[in-house]
Amino acid sequence: MDSPAFASLAHIQILLIPAGNISKQSFEKWASIIKSFEHIRLDEIPSETREDRNRFIAAPLSTGHIHITYPSHPPPSWHSILSLFRPSHFPLGVIGIADCSNDASLNSILADFRVAVTEYFPQNSAYPLASKCYAFEEGEDTPHINLGSNSPDLVVIPGVMGHKKVYIGTLISELCADILGELSLLASALENSSGILNAKLFPTLSQLSNDEDEANRSFSSGNLLGQHSSARNSADLSLHPTNGVRPLPKRSSTIMAITQPKSSLSPPSSVAKKRMSTPGSLTASGRLYKILADLYLLAGRTADAVQWYMEAMPLLKGPQDTIWHASAIEGMCLAEVLDAWSTGESVQPSTGTIKQPWSDISDRLGQAVASYSRATPSVSPIAPSPSSAPAFTLNDELAALSYLYTDAVLRHSNLLFSVWSAKGWGRLTFEFLLRGGRSPSFDSIPTESQLLRMTTITNITRTSISNALAQAHGPYLLHLPPSDRLKVLNAMAALYSCLGYKRKEAYILREVLAVIMDLIVTSREDMAFYYGASSGMTRSASSGQGQAGLGIAGLESMTTSGVSLPETGKGGSAVGSVAIRQGVNEDGNASVLKLVRYVCDVYGINLEMVEVAETGKGEDETGEAAMLDADEDESDVNQPFGWPELQVGVVREAVAIAEALPDYPAVAQFTLSTLRALRPHLTAQEQLQLYTTSAKALATSRRRGDDRRVAYWSGRPILSIEITPLAPVKVPIEHPMSHLQPQTSSSEVALGPRKNPFIYDPRKKRASATQTVVVQNEPLDFVLALYNPFAFDLELQSLSLSTSGVAFNSPSTTVTISAESFKIVHLPGTATEPGTLSIRGVKAQLSGGTFREFLLPLSVDDEDRVTNRKKAIRDSQIGRTKFSGLEARENERAKRSTGLETSKSSRDWKPEFLSCKVVEELPYLRIRRTTLTQGAVMLYDGERFVIRLTLENISELPIDFVKLTFEDSTSTLAQQILLDPELSTAEAYELEYDITNRPVFTWDAAGQDISISPGQKSTASITCLGKVGCSSGTVQVSYAYTRPALDKGAEVFYTRQLFYPIQVTVYHTLECLGLDIVPYWREGDEGTVPLPEWCSEEDLKRRDLLNIYKNDDGAHEWCLLTVDVRNMYAIPFEVTFDRQQEGIPTASTTRLVSPGSTSRIILPLRRVMLPPDKTSSPIQSLTSRQFVVEKEKLTSSDEQVRRELFWYREYLFESVKAKWREPGTTRQGDITLRSQRLTLPMLEALRIPRCRVELSLVGENESRIIQRIGGKYVIPPQEFAHLRAKITNTSQVTQSLKLSYFPLPLTLMEPVLFDGAISRISVGKLDPQETREFGLGVCFVDEGRFEFKGEIEVDGEEGFMSGVEARICILVRE
Repeated sequence: MDSPAFASLAHIQILLIPAGNISKQSFEKWASIIKSFEHIRLDEIPSETREDRNRFIAAPLSTGHIHITYPSHPPPSWHSILSLFRPSHFPLGVIGIADCSNDASLNSILADFRVAVTEYFPQNSAYPLASKCYAFEEGEDTPHINLGSNSPDLVVIPGVMGHKKVYIGTLISELCADILGELSLLASALENSSGILNAKLFPTLSQLSNDEDEANRSFSSGNLLGQHSSARNSADLSLHPTNGVRPLPKRSSTIMAITQPKSSLSPPSSVAKKRMSTPGSLTASGRLYKILADLYLLAGRTADAVQWYMEAMPLLKGPQDTIWHASAIEGMCLAEVLDAWSTGESVQPSTGTIKQPWSDISDRLGQAVASYSRATPSVSPIAPSPSSAPAFTLNDELAALSYLYTDAVLRHSNLLFSVWSAKGWGRLTFEFLLRGGRSPSFDSIPTESQLLRMTTITNITRTSISNALAQAHGPYLLHLPPSDRLKVLNAMAALYSCLGYKRKEAYILREVLAVIMDLIVTSREDMAFYYGASSGMTRSASSGQGQAGLGIAGLESMTTSGVSLPETGKGGSAVGSVAIRQGVNEDGNASVLKLVRYVCDVYGINLEMVEVAETGKGEDETGEAAMLDADEDESDVNQPFGWPELQVGVVREAVAIAEALPDYPAVAQFTLSTLRALRPHLTAQEQLQLYTTSAKALATSRRRGDDRRVAYWSGRPILSIEITPLAPVKVPIEHPMSHLQPQTSSSEVALGPRKNPFIYDPRKKRASATQTVVVQNEPLDFVLALYNPFAFDLELQSLSLSTSGVAFNSPSTTVTISAESFKIVHLPGTATEPGTLSIRGVKAQLSGGTFREFLLPLSVDDEDRVTNRKKAIRDSQIGRTKFSGLEARENERAKRSTGLETSKSSRDWKPEFLSCKVVEELPYLRIRRTTLTQGAVMLYDGERFVIRLTLENISELPIDFVKLTFEDSTSTLAQQILLDPELSTAEAYELEYDITNRPVFTWDAAGQDISISPGQKSTASITCLGKVGCSSGTVQVSYAYTRPALDKGAEVFYTRQLFYPIQVTVYHTLECLGLDIVPYWREGDEGTVPLPEWCSEEDLKRRDLLNIYKNDDGAHEWCLLTVDVRNMYAIPFEVTFDRQQEGIPTASTTRLVSPGSTSRIILPLRRVMLPPDKTSSPIQSLTSRQFVVEKEKLTSSDEQVRRELFWYREYLFESVKAKWREPGTTRQGDITLRSQRLTLPMLEALRIPRCRVELSLVGENESRIIQRIGGKYVIPPQEFAHLRAKITNTSQVTQSLKLSYFPLPLTLMEPVLFDGAISRISVGKLDPQETREFGLGVCFVDEGRFEFKGEIEVDGEEGFMSGVEARICILVRE
């Protein structure tokens, strides 16, 4: 409903009504053509030859226009009080639109039209002044119509007529001429009966007949009301066919004939001036002049209207004429606007001090508003006597004053708004003022910059428009009937909306809703009274049940739906009957609820947060688009905005309106949306009341056959989903098909899954975190964490898992969550097919609602980054002041911040859900029996013990794959130590060697092919090694049925595991320490020294073991290994060391080590030289441990030394083995030497040097043999000899060598003469195993003891060769 136009005082209203049997489409078609004639030029109005009817008809060639508006309905009956004060408010003409193409005759059409006119206007109404009925022929082939009557009130427009619109315009001009003629008669009657104008505040035409005797006037056709009554009676008679067609009553005949009319602009006569000298006559004249000015304004003669307004205003200064004076001011302002529109006046806006043309008009309209506000009614509140009873009561005058005041305020506001919205005084502004409407810029919501630009151009602020409009709101609105009050409030709300004042608009709309609901309740009470009266019930009885509400219990539904009560018998008892609920008219409910939602949205309350959908529609089966992009978290939904107490009050009004309509799904939607949006601001009692109201509304809606349901409203109920871990014996383990290959190794240690070359593998971590392996047709258990944030118990009518992938059977359950508490729920399920099962979330349903799927994706790095970024941006925006007013609402913030947030759709990201890999059915195996007692074993260090396990297949599937792996406390500790990055390569090798080559448990897989049929048994033998520090171990039996996987060509298969824990006790018996390797060579050429007779057989064996040079002519190829063995146990042990070197016979030595004693073991070893490619190779890892770069940086030479020490140590431990045996028993075991270290001197003793040098002394002649005593050469002084060096290349590569002699420090060099150089003597290149001799002449000139050392160096290497030297001792004496 739009507000009235600013120029409504100058509009002639013509009411369009249907006549006869005409379709709605045809009526709207011809009505639209008629409504297109909004302005009629004065020179197009037909002239009137009768002088008594041409007073307001302009002269030919006059300028100006008559403005016409076409209302949709006549004004209410109480507006008749304004019939003289404001004739523009009433339809002055009526046009009936009929369709004469059907079978109906024109007489019946005319009769229907006349009856409609009498029904639309009350009996005492003076309007309309003229009426016409236009009968249209729709088609050109319509047969000729016999009028049957020549009534001038009916005009037939044939279908064959061309240019119908032009003809219709001519007809409207003729109708306007008739109206102006009737206005002339009206003006003449008022001039001759001016005494009635000062009788009351609002004189009416009905007083003409009542004051006829007082004014001494006579009417030619009787009084006004009597004639109108007779016309109505004749209309009733005309309904009978025998009476013919009744002539339309002419309102002009009710006005007495006027003698010679006076000029419209002639001043009052002297007689009139005398009569007007009294105060009452001045009032009557002023009011008469004001009425005449209004009539001239309607006739389009603005100049005459201004003249009469000027005459009237000085006469209307009295306090009893304030409203007349105010109305004259309004007419003056309107005449100026019409003149500006006619001349096309346009003024450019100016920001200077020049007064704008609309400023004066605005000021005068403000004066008119002030005058209306000071008006008081003329009727006394005390009821007068019946003889002098007024035509209108005090309430009528108060309503009229309130109406005029609010209308003036709206007119003033429309002037300011039109100039402001049109950006100045121009043609567009005039169109808005004359016809109403809005600027095209308001078709969409204008921006703040556009609104500020309008203010800058016009110098009219929105605040000034709002202040002018606010004057229309006050307690005086209560004097207006509901329809007029609704019209005023609606106009105010529309203006506030255009100004961008949404809160003020919402405040006014709340009152609009209150008026609408009053009308609805009143009409339903009247309807209830009607039905009650028809069944014998009094109004007091029916009104007693008129309580507003849901109408769920008792007789409340009678007022909302019209329920007939049971009849009572003679004795007062109720006679049994069936109550019938009348059909509820829901027309208009949607519009009212739309208005309610808009008001709540302005206050920051989203009443559509909970959707209402038809059954089967709106159920979110996928849920992914609905849940992933829009966060359902309560912290996001309940962003602070507005005044919570005010919001709660507004919501109460919304719920009350929905209950009163009634619209039960809307009641449920509003209450549940309130619970979700305003939960933190509602008390526990309020939450419970809203929840109870929604439940009752949904139940009532279902009983009435409404299949609409509300969406899930309580927010995300689920916090987490976890799958209950399977029992260790049921967990499927994935293996590659390579594990099915037969294994030759008898030792298998469970080091866990195969490790990557990297310590951290994000792909592996993600895969292990999101997928669990389960078995087909085996029950699963899911643990759900639920939360209820409300202050009442929340019942989930249905809760089930939402899955995708393979078929999954999961029953739904009903869950009740206590108020403001958490709850853990277990949901079972079974996967019936192999494949991938994804647990997307849950499907939940509340009572009376639809199913809703809640997705619960896993927290991954990509999603966490996106979520954290969006949350950070949102939190930073909440703390800022950049959003003010209504822009702080959640939906407005979302519109303005979309560019700042990172959208999930902008990147190729898909959510990851909790997933399970379902494998085919697997068999079950159990350990039937073992050879251990209570699962424990006690061993000596190095002892081995065989454990036997009996396995039984208790499933219906065969087992064709069995694999045993083991864990023990020592390997677990070693694996933890291996993770230390500071660990050296050699230390890591020792730990890995101990894990892989000396495991606690071993199983000979090659010798035991286990295949177990259903219900059968099999035995597995396990060897247990006693290792110091081992306290416990576990046997893991992996088994599977691999035939289906092999048939499908799968890359992996799955096994189950059995775990058998074993308690191990190991006694520390023997300990090796003090390992050493020393050179071993023979000094003299004598035989072995005989042993004493008391030597034992063991001593003889030891001597034979050490007499290695007995059959060996190599003097420097042996060394001695010595190690101390200590017995730390209480019994003796026999310790045996075995030597196994390639190329020589094996040898061993045995000693009995008593308790607490230490024995040294001596064992000769042949010196060796390992190939260079082996000694230069790096130390390899025995496991798949990641390669770690050592922090310690070594030179190439130091690194080579380290590698040689490592590889020669490995050779030593491979060549020498140690074992023990307990005397008198069969218990035996091994002794490990790996705790001993190999030093550099020990390496030199064990390794054969790369070359060998030997020194000897020979005579000058080869026949001269120099005596050698005790390894020393004896030569007389002053005798020439040769110091001979024998050099042999013992390596496997060619070397370029140099020889140097060095006298020992105690040797005196003065008495020695050399024949040549003694240092860096070039030997040349020697091939492998090549020998070369060099001689150096020497002469000792004096006696003494001389010692020399010969050393070798290699070309290209710094320093002498380590471990390659020879010494010679010479005694010079006579």
